[in-house]
Parts: sequence; structure tokens; C-alpha cells
Amino acid sequence: MKKSIIAVALVAAVSAGIIYTVSSSRRTSASAAPRTAVDKQIAFHEERVRENPDDAESYRRLAAALNLRAESTGDGRDYDRALAELAKAEKLEPASLELLLARAATLLSRHRFADARAAAEEGLRRAPNVPDFIGLAGDAALQTGDLDAAERHYRRLAELETKKAGSWTRVAYLAEVRGDLDQAAELMEKAINVGYPKPLSPSNFAWARAVLGEIELKRGRREAARHQYRWALAKSPDHPLALEHLAELDEAEGDYHAAEAGFRKVLELGGGPNVRLNLAKLLERRGETNEAAGLRAEARRFCEQAVASGNEGYLRPLATIELEAGNYERAAELTRRDMSLRPTNDTRAFAQEVAAAAAAAGRPVKIL
Repeated sequence: MKKSIIAVALVAAVSAGIIYTVSSSRRTSASAAPRTAVDKQIAFHEERVRENPDDAESYRRLAAALNLRAESTGDGRDYDRALAELAKAEKLEPASLELLLARAATLLSRHRFADARAAAEEGLRRAPNVPDFIGLAGDAALQTGDLDAAERHYRRLAELETKKAGSWTRVAYLAEVRGDLDQAAELMEKAINVGYPKPLSPSNFAWARAVLGEIELKRGRREAARHQYRWALAKSPDHPLALEHLAELDEAEGDYHAAEAGFRKVLELGGGPNVRLNLAKLLERRGETNEAAGLRAEARRFCEQAVASGNEGYLRPLATIELEAGNYERAAELTRRDMSLRPTNDTRAFAQEVAAAAAAAGRPVKIL
């Protein structure tokens, strides 16, 4: 099973949802919006900006639509354009907390974690009790490896929003990062049930159960993990994260037919490069090398285009592809870039993996 990656949200998701998302994240709450629908939104808001060039809200809505498309396509240029539109809006309304929040969230999605943290902390100086700023400040601190600061922010968020699932999913993820899987599982259960009697939406419920299943798997409890995945799919039958995790578990237990069906279903729902790579490995095991090669090429092409466009969220996936292909220098280069943005223990562990593989192949590289 792959290691989980924390998610980070667009402004709307931060305000309203259980989680936040990052472009390369394994833990997304829902499938990306269809490309044509997002393109129509962007065109609509572009026209609105042309008609209302002095309306800050028009720029903010355009930026939100651009962020949504970036999540769907992996194209980092849309994040940059969103930041440019937000800069225009902030010139019109420099005191707007909503615009500052939008900028902080976009910077986080853009993997500009230090800048995102600075923006969120600026928001906290101006509005100390706004939960969205507290959450974003914690998210950015976590991604830069400052776990103590992340915990302070997350605990404060949980105090302010004791009945919000999103507060507790963050605390749960921090416990998972620190290796306390028992506490992480307990906190995820709390996140799921904290709003009782008002239930989570089917999509958010499925997301939380899928994440809890992943935690159970790390605890060595395969049947408990399977129970969580099936529970998730009973509520949201096409939830991509639950389908992907269940397929991974099926593969690990040797049920390759079920695993293949699961991976293919996730691909139909718009699954990203990780799913293509998982399916490719499964097909290679059966000797179906032609389709596997095509899937690997698609995954590589997507990640290369995303990184070339400036989307650092795909540095690690592309580094993994290069590592598996034996391109150690390229894997090391990508990992160094990732570490400069995200100096976490997880990133360092991957750097050590790259260095060890390169050394074993007699082609040592320097990363740390």
C-alpha cells in the first residue's frame, strides 16, 4: 500500500467540507469536476471579469474556478493564474479577509507552503478566531515539518469547532504522521460521529471510512480495513478513494481479478497516475506487457506535464516513476526539489530510499 498524503483544500472545501485536497493527494474527497463543466465555469467568470473589472468578487470566483481545473488536470499554470486573479482582487479590496483566505489556500495547493503559512498567519493576526485561517496555518506548518505548530493550530481549531468533522480529521492525520495509529483511528471515528445526529454526506462519510481503513491496514488489521472500505462503498458506491484502497487490498491478498476490476472502475471515474501504475503492475504480473506499458506511459506523461507546468504536487509521483525505471539522477533531482518545499520526515525517508536504490545499483546519488 502507498503512504497516505495529507490533503489541502480550496477555499470552498475548507469552509464547508470534511477535508481539503492537494493535486497529487491520495486522500481526495470526491472526483474532480468534469473538464468541460469547469471550462464553462471559467469562461463564464472570465466574461464577468471583463464586464466588471472593478469587482473583486468576480476575480475571486474566477480564481476558484481555475483552482478547480488545476485539481482536475494537474496543470500548475492554472494555480499561477488563480494567484494573479486574486492579486487583482486584493488591489481592489486590500482589507478583505476572504481574499486573503483564498490566497492562502491557493498557495497551499500550489505547494508554496512557506508563503501559505505566512498568509494564513497574517489572517490570524487580523482575525485570531477564524477557523479557516487556523486550519490553513496548521496545514502549512505540517507540510513544512513543524509538527508542534501544526498541533497547536489543530487543537485550537478543534476547540473552536468541536462539532466539525474537518477539525478532527486534521488532528487524526497528525497523530498518524507521528506514528500513533491507535489515536489516529480513534480520532477518525470521532470525526465521523462528531456531528451526530446530523450525518456526514455520503461522499465525506466514504472518504473518512476509506482513510480509517488505511489506518487499520497500517495497524496490521486487514479484515478491519476491508470492513471500512466496504462500509464506505455501501454509502457511496463509486467513491474513488474507497475503490482504490479496496483494489489495493485485493491485490495484496492475491485476488487479482477483483483488484483489476477495482482499478479499472477508478480509471473510468477519472483516476490519476497512481491508479494507472497500480493497474500496470498487476497486468505485468500476468504477462500483459503491452497494455501495462501504455498505462505506464500515460502516467509518466501526465506527471511530466504537471511538473513542467509548475505543479510541484507531482514531484514525488514522478520521482517514484523515475526510481522504478532506474533513472536515479532524475529521481534524486525531483526529490531534492520536493524536499526544498516539503522538508518532512516522509520526504526524507523517500530520499533515503532513492539513495539506497541508486547505491545498490552501483550508481550513487547525493540527495541529503
